Parts: sequence; structure tokens; C-alpha cells
Amino acid sequence: MSSLIPSRLWAMGLAIVLTAATANAATLDVTLNNVSPSQTFGYSTNGGSSYKSTKAGVFNWTRTGGSHVGDPVGNFRSFCVELTQNISPGSSYTYDVVAVEDAPNDGFASGMGTAKAALLSELWGRFYSPLFDADQAAAFQVSVWEIVYDGGVDLAAGSFQAQSLATGFVTLSQTWLNVLDGTGAMANLGAMTNPNRQDHIYELPTPTNEQIPAPAAATAGLMGLGLLGIGRKRRSA
Repeated sequence: MSSLIPSRLWAMGLAIVLTAATANAATLDVTLNNVSPSQTFGYSTNGGSSYKSTKAGVFNWTRTGGSHVGDPVGNFRSFCVELTQNISPGSSYTYDVVAVEDAPNDGFASGMGTAKAALLSELWGRFYSPLFDADQAAAFQVSVWEIVYDGGVDLAAGSFQAQSLATGFVTLSQTWLNVLDGTGAMANLGAMTNPNRQDHIYELPTPTNEQIPAPAAATAGLMGLGLLGIGRKRRSA
């Protein structure tokens, strides 16, 4: 008897696993209060060919519900990891809770990978402060975008670029980016994603199994179906 799994059975099993994983995703119901403190920031995502402007700073939220167990609770802060979509102060949204490496999710592609997630963890561990002023908040947000959207940490080069390097908070951002070397304090971060909304990262006080879902949550389902032996490719960082 052949040990190969028919392609139709494999497809059915994978669909069951992915459907179950989606149905069981932990959610956060949140309301965006404001983006403050913040500064206006000019940036390019096409190597400096054209520039846009946005508000760079701290996003302040209130959690109102959702199935996710644990932090964040009540009021919390975040930073944006996706520039392609929008959210509005005073509006409420439902997000999925994911590992930072699996954000952002823009509806077409997802996941920054583990290397960038580690840089964000070190950035937060070294430089984040709840007492940020407007320049510091903007510098931190700009640093997050540089890490997520570029292959390096140079705001003057690559696909993501600052419009004016002489701006005070941009200079501060580059100073922070220059010292990220993997030896700094590492913060425990989570991410919230929605394929139709701007995605964000936030800090967790202590690591627990409930706060960040295991990246390979679907693997257990594949094992139960006897399908793990069929190879799969993991997204590169």
C-alpha cells in the first residue's frame, strides 16, 4: 500500500487546519484615543522618488474587549508597523493578536521575520520611555518604520527614507538606530494585526504562553492529521 497522501486529502486537511487556526485567533477590541505626543514626518517608501507626510508618535488605546486573555488591558500604547493603511482617533477596531515576527498584515503579505522583530525588541528595550516628549515619540516611531520597511538601519538610504535628515527627531532616530547591535536590553513585545487596518506593536509586562500565540500553532493540527511529514517552507526574515 502506498504511503503517499493523495493530494485531495492533503488539501482538505490543510484547509481544516487553517480554518480552525483562523477561527481560534485571539482578538482585541480596541478604541484609538489619539496619537500623542507626535510630530509631522515626511518619508518615502520608494527610495526617495516621492515623499508623503504622516503623524509619527505614540498611539494611545483603550481595550474594550476581545477573546485574547491577558495584556494589554485598559489603556495602553503602541507604535505603527504598517504605513499602507489608516486608522482614525475615536474609532473602534478588532485586531488579531500575533507574534511580532508575523506582523504586519496588509491583506497580501505578512510577516517581517525574526531578525526585524529582534531589532524592534532591542530598540524598545534600549530607548522606550513612557515619558517621551514629542521629538522622542516621533524618533521612536520613525525608528520602528525604518526597521520594518528597510533592509538596513540608515534613514538616508534604502527604500524607506526620511525627507529631512536635519530634523531634530530624525537625527535622534538615526542615533538610536546606529547602536542596535543585539547586545542591548530586549523588551517583550506583542503585535495586533487586521488585514484592512494599520498594524501595531506594543509592550507586554511579562512573557506568558497566553500573551503571544505560538508561531507554529497550525503545526499541531497537521500532526493530528498525519501531514507533518510533508515538507513546508518557512518565510524568511
